[in-house]
Amino acid sequence: MWAAAPSAVAAAVVDVPSAVVAAVVDVPSAVVAAVVDVPSAVLAAVGAGAAVALLWWSGALPGPSAAAVRLRAEKMRRRRVPNAGAAAAVAGAAAGAVGAVVIGPLPAVGAAAAGAACAWAMLVRVASRRAVAGAADMAQFCSGLANQSSVAATVEDALRRAAPAASGALAGPAARLVAEAEAFGVAEAAARFADRIGTATSRRIAAVVAMAGEGGSGWAHLAEVAQHMATEELATRQHFHRRVAALMPQIVSAVAVAVAAAAAAGLLMADVGDWFRSADGQLVLLVTGLLWAGIISRVCSPAWRLVR
Repeated sequence: MWAAAPSAVAAAVVDVPSAVVAAVVDVPSAVVAAVVDVPSAVLAAVGAGAAVALLWWSGALPGPSAAAVRLRAEKMRRRRVPNAGAAAAVAGAAAGAVGAVVIGPLPAVGAAAAGAACAWAMLVRVASRRAVAGAADMAQFCSGLANQSSVAATVEDALRRAAPAASGALAGPAARLVAEAEAFGVAEAAARFADRIGTATSRRIAAVVAMAGEGGSGWAHLAEVAQHMATEELATRQHFHRRVAALMPQIVSAVAVAVAAAAAAGLLMADVGDWFRSADGQLVLLVTGLLWAGIISRVCSPAWRLVR
């Protein structure tokens, strides 16, 4: 028995290096496998984080300063809203051309429809900003007119004093209102002012000014009512912009993330790219693009009517 023990110990001693060698040999392979797997996991995590950031950036980032808000509002007063049809056509043509070159004709149709819808979504945001700026100008002018209506001797004098309070896009029409009131009469100037601006608040102001020009009593109170209406319209425009129009870029970001994911899959995996170029793949991409366009248009259609 004692003779067998040294042999067993020797066998164990011989086996220990082999086990150590096997472990040492296996460690690099495990490390290599982990290193190979880490980039894909990191890329997946970074991609998911970027997608979430793109979808929620407007609520996550801190708001701009008051000076930045005023500067942006002044720029929006001077900026013209692009023609929706022309902008959508250009965006759709560009997206369709890229789809036709990269994949094929059927996906190009879906890409064109989705691109046009995304351009429409961005135009809703631009038009909403312009509407907020115009409502702010109108509220400021109505406030000045209501203040002057209680101290001015005549309606012409009230308009003359209130005109400098108008700013932005309303400064010119307010000055013309004063000039036309002196040249053609208050009623005619008010009607032209309403036609020139074309908003519900401008028509209320025109009615108040016309009543004052005809010698109607209590027009100062009506001017205050018009001021309250203009303030309410400004609050409504601002609420719509914060809750609806400001979120339109998130729709475009969602489409961009989906397109980027599909493009990355097609470039990194040859079989996926081949399937995208096949007849079935092109049909699926066409239907997907048309569905995107339909969903975005369903959201943008009522929003566009409100901001226009």
